[in-house]
Amino acid sequence: MENSNWKWLKKPWSLLSHAATAFTLGQWVVTGLAAIGGSLFAYFENFGLTRSFLAFLGAAAFSMVGFYIFNIWRSERRPEEHKGNGDQPDGADEKDKPKAFDGSTFAWALQWIMHKSAWMRWQEAQRQSENGTVLSEPLKVQLAEIHIQFKLESGELVARGRISGELAYNDIPYDFWKLAFVHFVPDKKSLWRAKVLPKTGLETEAVRKIPDYADLEVSDKKVHELWLPADELLDAKTKELLAKAKE
Repeated sequence: MENSNWKWLKKPWSLLSHAATAFTLGQWVVTGLAAIGGSLFAYFENFGLTRSFLAFLGAAAFSMVGFYIFNIWRSERRPEEHKGNGDQPDGADEKDKPKAFDGSTFAWALQWIMHKSAWMRWQEAQRQSENGTVLSEPLKVQLAEIHIQFKLESGELVARGRISGELAYNDIPYDFWKLAFVHFVPDKKSLWRAKVLPKTGLETEAVRKIPDYADLEVSDKKVHELWLPADELLDAKTKELLAKAKE
């Protein structure tokens, strides 16, 4: 296995940069020590310690340069140490970090689609331009239900479900929705609650394979993307239909 401690030596430009910096630092150290020790040089010479003094300057310079290179080596090696210990180094890639699911209930998604989305405003404008009436709450639920089902079957929207008696939520594959569909029923707490029901015409064995989901959730971000609060094309069509309805 390749020793990761020396990976930084394989970076030519980095190595040259460090070498140049170390050389410059060495010059500064030697110059500084010589300047500081200049007044002591004659004193050492009287005792025959000239060579000793020069050796001292050289050793000090090389020690400083060696210490600098050692710190560079440690800084290059540190990310590998963190990974080995299971820690995340500073600047670690976001893709290496676990991401929480930004989920909300189907009841929330339904309310967003009915009251916040440009798509539903377009649906309402079509109704007004056709017969001058507004969409009732149950009809809005039905339209949203159909559109949600279409997105689930196409895989554009991924639902997560919690089976009765369990705690964990798991992704529901898009092909599951060939057997079942989402149906919203009135609920005292959330106004509307999503239920998973088998499609008509299925054999008994296929119906038995449909889990009893106690709760469903979808991604907030995905719901916002699929049912935008403002859509240039849909908003333009809505404006045209409303103008037509006033004629």
